[in-house]
Amino acid sequence: MRIVKYICSVILLVTSLSYTNAEERIVTISAPNSLIASGFFDYIIPRFKLKTQISVKLVTDSAMIAISKNSGRAFLQMGDIEFKIDIVEENNYSERFFNWLKSDVGRKTISSIQENDEPVFVSLEIEEVATRQVRLSGDAKLGLKQSQQKCARCHVVEKGRKNSIGSTPSFFALRTFDDWDLRFSGFYLLRPHPAFTIIPDVTEPFDDSRPAPIVPIELDLNELQAIIAYVQNIPPADLGEPVKHQ
Repeated sequence: MRIVKYICSVILLVTSLSYTNAEERIVTISAPNSLIASGFFDYIIPRFKLKTQISVKLVTDSAMIAISKNSGRAFLQMGDIEFKIDIVEENNYSERFFNWLKSDVGRKTISSIQENDEPVFVSLEIEEVATRQVRLSGDAKLGLKQSQQKCARCHVVEKGRKNSIGSTPSFFALRTFDDWDLRFSGFYLLRPHPAFTIIPDVTEPFDDSRPAPIVPIELDLNELQAIIAYVQNIPPADLGEPVKHQ
């Protein structure tokens, strides 16, 4: 009997630790009250989660995805109101939600929301960002060294390395974005980087009452330019063709 109790205790402990260490699969979204009250999210969230096993949480600030009437790319129309979407924090979960919205399945899901046998929403085709030619100067060799020292604890920065944190995208995945250089140039403004990044004469000093949660990363603008020059020379990740549904 004691052995059985011991085994059960071990199983419960392992299960508890596994649950605690499991990465939370969630995307946070901010949206106008009018869209929330319309029932749009009540309808699409369960279907998105069923498809991806990713939860969606509606928040008022610090969202991974911001939906508004003013900024971003138009993706949805409700009556005369056009809603736009903007990815504020790039990670696997925000990208999955964005890609689901513009997929055939996502658009058909939106179009299936009806009231009195009439569609409530019109799913708009999301415009692709125009491809830009980027030519940057900088020491790419120094950029690799700086990336290894200051970025590799969270991101995969070179081939053959697989250590990264959870849903943190690799440099190769980030390189697939048409505006990748802008994302890298202003990375210190994008969550979670402001909490632990120091760029002299650019970022504000940390508040003594709110110290950095991890050992801060410090680099100057020349080192940042070198990192961007390095990333310019790496191949974008091959993410494959979008899934097509018949």
